[in-house]
Amino acid sequence: MIVFAFVGATTSIAQLFLWTLGFNDSPILRLSLLVIIPMGIVIAVLKSITPTSLAFRHPTALASINIMVGDLFTASNSTEVVTVNRYFDTDPEWAPPGSLITQLAERRYGGDLSQLRDLILSQLPGTPDRKQPVGQIVRALTPLSDTLLLALSDRHQETRSTVVVNDIWMALGELWRFARHENLATLRVPIIGAGFARSQVGQVPLLVLLLTSYVTSAMEMPICPLEIILWPDATDVGLLELSKAYCETLGFRVIEAHE
Repeated sequence: MIVFAFVGATTSIAQLFLWTLGFNDSPILRLSLLVIIPMGIVIAVLKSITPTSLAFRHPTALASINIMVGDLFTASNSTEVVTVNRYFDTDPEWAPPGSLITQLAERRYGGDLSQLRDLILSQLPGTPDRKQPVGQIVRALTPLSDTLLLALSDRHQETRSTVVVNDIWMALGELWRFARHENLATLRVPIIGAGFARSQVGQVPLLVLLLTSYVTSAMEMPICPLEIILWPDATDVGLLELSKAYCETLGFRVIEAHE
């Protein structure tokens, strides 16, 4: 619709312009329209294409962000971040199919939840069912991946999981500290708090929260580059453009865009 509207408007304006010059029905008018209409189509198509990846860099904060539509678990050299509840549950009662912890087990451990559970318990202090602090991190290394399990949400009898914005902010602060301490090369994260974490706010406020937390922390002390992954089946068509506008207000500049 956008393409057709743009082309129609372009053609009409061109016709009016030529008619005012006296070219009512002449070869010049027809030739001009044959040139203008294809140009309008090309411009409209280019304008209607939404990029699937935007890379930003801050000139003074030594921080860079790449926001992309894709799959968190695509093979990469980045350290991926998977949010879990504060009990690090892997049981389907609290970690339903489709949750990040379940996807991690399927993609990295062949669906073997017990193997992942044993790895988690080997790094957690206290008893197996002990509630961990917000921002507690367990690192899961495999030959093909490096994953940080970030404690975030709480159990909820009806929705299985729930989280408040203040806890998200605290967890992000712990994540940045861990990244500095371990000298990580790149962090690859979803929109923290979205999905099965069951935050009561939408993707847009959570994305703004994530960007703000990263930038303010980077201004205090350098952090590794950040990759933010937007799921293809849940992406608001304006989310990348909103990200661009917000990043620019924070002083970032687009250095690369892919469609």
